Amino acid sequence: MESQTILAVIVLYRVAADASQAFCSLRGFMAADPQAAAVIDLMLFDNSPQPQPRPAGYNGPYIPNPANPGLAACYNLALQSAQRKSIPWLLLLDQDTTLTRDYLAEVSAQIESLAHQQEVVALVPRLTERGVVCSPIHPPAFGPARPIANGASGISPDRLHVFNSGAVLRVRAVAAIGGFPEDFPLDYLDHATFAALQDRGGRLYVLNATLQHELSSNQEGRTDLAFTQRQASILDAEYRFYHRFGSTGDQLRRRLRLLRACAGRILRSKEVNQTWRMLKSALRS
Repeated sequence: MESQTILAVIVLYRVAADASQAFCSLRGFMAADPQAAAVIDLMLFDNSPQPQPRPAGYNGPYIPNPANPGLAACYNLALQSAQRKSIPWLLLLDQDTTLTRDYLAEVSAQIESLAHQQEVVALVPRLTERGVVCSPIHPPAFGPARPIANGASGISPDRLHVFNSGAVLRVRAVAAIGGFPEDFPLDYLDHATFAALQDRGGRLYVLNATLQHELSSNQEGRTDLAFTQRQASILDAEYRFYHRFGSTGDQLRRRLRLLRACAGRILRSKEVNQTWRMLKSALRS
């Protein structure tokens, strides 16, 4: 690959860069592999409410914003930087995703192989949390979403829902959809971005590589204000996503999924406030 083929972007929140699995693992591989260091540029955004120290020895862009604009605004700044520098691919990383040597090697090989296949708009790894694949997944129907089949790789024939972290997006394709949709600043930004890319005929390439990931929204049992606000934000973003990108059938299936989930939670006497939020979202017109 030529120099500066990938611009990697990491958005931090209440975690110092030196404590971020994504930053530490990527930086370690770049330090150990001069070729990787030559082709990967890196931008750090810090949306933490309190200032944090710039990581020692890191001289690249470090952009703090205590107002916390979410992910979309940061990704769009990175997109603009990639365009200015003529970098063709953008690597999105959550702070808590751990990269592997196999992943980086496969990304490098496939970027070179797919350079002229413009219909391929993104390379996406499997993300697992506690051994369970959480991305990519098939769009949910009446029940929970299904992860892609074991061993499936290559250009997917199916429409998929994908999480941001570890995804490598073609800069030209993201620019063609108008950038990352800032009306989804955080929650459902990934689904909205990949839906827009696929709506334009873009295809996704599923990598063999698997990365360990932690879902910030998957912390069952929490009842503090910040968490309940996040759960309400997710439900609102989900509603808006299906009304913007889903069919009438998709919207109906979402409503039935939520009602079914509410019934199960009522039977188990599980967190009444969250059940009530889900029920209101299901009945929202």
